[in-house]
Amino acid sequence: MHYLLIVYADVDAFVSQYIMPNQQVCFSGLKHSWPELRGAEAGAAQAVIESERSDVTVIYVSCVDGITSGDFCCNRVWLWLDAPTHSPHFNHAKVCKEPTIG
Repeated sequence: MHYLLIVYADVDAFVSQYIMPNQQVCFSGLKHSWPELRGAEAGAAQAVIESERSDVTVIYVSCVDGITSGDFCCNRVWLWLDAPTHSPHFNHAKVCKEPTIG
């Protein structure tokens, strides 16, 4: 198996050439953020997102200690929650940051 590694010295050029067009396709005419869900319980927020966008997968991330991958995905929503990742109550935590496609 062979891999091709391309290094971009100009990150802005890379983003504008490859990332932004993909985001524009993702966002064209479809809901891509849910600011109204800040403060909602995780399960309820997930239900709203999935009812409005059945094509996405909701991924729980902790505002306390969570990290996300550096890639962008049109069918993923980051749901930021106000509890540590390994908290026993993580599924009942509150949304602490606007959920967005990404």
